Amino acid sequence: FTFNFTDASISSNCSLYLNGIHNASNDATANNTNTILTVPSALNDAHYITTVNCTDSSSNTGNSSAITITVDTEGPNSSNLAPASTLIANVSDAIEVSINISDNLVIDTVTANITHPNGTVFSLSLSNSTGAGTKFNGSFTVPVTANGNFNITFRFNDSANNVNTTSKIGFTINSSDTDGDGITDIDEITNGTD
Repeated sequence: FTFNFTDASISSNCSLYLNGIHNASNDATANNTNTILTVPSALNDAHYITTVNCTDSSSNTGNSSAITITVDTEGPNSSNLAPASTLIANVSDAIEVSINISDNLVIDTVTANITHPNGTVFSLSLSNSTGAGTKFNGSFTVPVTANGNFNITFRFNDSANNVNTTSKIGFTINSSDTDGDGITDIDEITNGTD
């Protein structure tokens, strides 16, 4: 933690407080000089209200303004990935791509990198516009030329830039037309016109 105190005296005894608890001191803090006080042990992930208290040689005491800091070493977690891995869709279908994300900080960016069967990757930005708290979603329209297995890798990070790219799911697009009538096989099966 870096701070600077200004006083008529040459030095002061300055202490760092986290949530009102003494954490570190420097009994010879130089006047008008950037000083670093290091917390003696690793902090747990949490929000901390920090203050610095300095007392000069005449016993005059000054307190800094409170500053809130956040320690966050954990990346966000995910659940409820969509579409379902069992989805078999047709070309031109609009598919909801979504993920629920939880974290102790604000989620910053969420994208779904959709890998097409030919290897090209389309990046879809997901938003939290549903009002569902932790759900981020977007719509992906299946390209007319698509056929085969698609894979989605979700990438998301929190405001401390802890990144998670471990959430993955796949789905299948079936645009085969084996009888050449212009209707995909899956539509013929679904409609009973095969």
